[in-house]
Amino acid sequence: MNIALLALGTELTRGEALNGNGRVMAEELSAIGRDVHEILCVDDDTARIVEALRRLGEQYDFVIATGGLGPTTDDLTREAVARLLGTEVVTDPESLRKLEERLRARGRELTVTNSKMAQLPAAAKVVMNPAGSAIGFEVKIGRARCWFLPGVPAEALAMFRQSIVPVLLATGGPCTRQRILRTVDIAESAAGERLAGLEEKLGITLGYRVHAAELEVKVLATGAEPSAVEATVARGVAAVRERLGRHVFSEGATTLAQVVAELLHRQRRTLALAESCTGGVAAAELTAIPGISEVFLGSVVAYHNAVKEALLGVPPLELETFGAVSEPVAKSMAEGARRRLGAEVALSFTGIAGPEGGTPDKPVGLVHYALATPGETLARSQVFFGARPEVQRRAVAAGLELLRGWLLEREGGSA
Repeated sequence: MNIALLALGTELTRGEALNGNGRVMAEELSAIGRDVHEILCVDDDTARIVEALRRLGEQYDFVIATGGLGPTTDDLTREAVARLLGTEVVTDPESLRKLEERLRARGRELTVTNSKMAQLPAAAKVVMNPAGSAIGFEVKIGRARCWFLPGVPAEALAMFRQSIVPVLLATGGPCTRQRILRTVDIAESAAGERLAGLEEKLGITLGYRVHAAELEVKVLATGAEPSAVEATVARGVAAVRERLGRHVFSEGATTLAQVVAELLHRQRRTLALAESCTGGVAAAELTAIPGISEVFLGSVVAYHNAVKEALLGVPPLELETFGAVSEPVAKSMAEGARRRLGAEVALSFTGIAGPEGGTPDKPVGLVHYALATPGETLARSQVFFGARPEVQRRAVAAGLELLRGWLLEREGGSA
């Protein structure tokens, strides 16, 4: 079995948007043992869409395409498929009725323009959309079974999971399974050295992906018997965890912030933040987690020195003597946040996120971060590389990892 993903839209080929549908679909297909061999983006040009579909239909067993099914003039997927198949575009009566009902429920009327979303090539099979208005459709092109879905991620992914994944799961062929371990505070080269020899020993394939401040380690196995493949992957995961130790913070989609939140919940501890160079990035990661208000009290974004003094109680002499980007100030910020917000622990971040503002002694990317606890205040510093958003995200990950380590040391007891 081989699969290709096709994303349609000029916004993709111009770099105005990223192919998020392709990334998520490929990841989910890999997780169920169905490998994607090609991901292609094509602009809104009928001739180029036709040519891409012709080639993919000759080379692949399955093609999943997204985009170009909206109501506007640049939505050309239906017409391109119809041209390739030598047929016409027709309106599906049942889809049109459901579209009209959906619009009426929103206080809108069906127009000639939006009725286009109920159209599909003649003889195509309708793929219903549980999350939106535009229908999808399925046709055969060459040897390939092809599905066409809207480009809106919420709609495309809902249709993909509901209508396509079950078909692919029911298709025979070699069984492949992959599990992803998420690690922090370890370089790709160092992880590779620690895991050397595991592939040959256990019959697995390891893959690595650096993502922001994290390193993903992918454990993959292939075979004829699903239960045996699952067992092989499980042995691989256990071996990776043993060799990488505490660097592994989760498996699958669980974020570092979620892991920290779970530890705080379990230990019934509360957290506060004091952010300068990170500008609220740490708070945003935490507040994206449902139920976080039980353990996360709040954040002070103290960017200006006057705010550090007034709200966090940072001594003016520290700012004058050491500067805002320094260990003493990071400690005072954390201690001030812990005191002012009444939290058991507090994290702080102060640094130079760039792209300007660095000096020989304090280069761009330098961040001091600190963790104030009931017994002591821990301070760390690191120079993070990358553009401003990357420095901020990496600094936040380092701070959360410092907190995770402290919490893990206290599992089963109190600080």
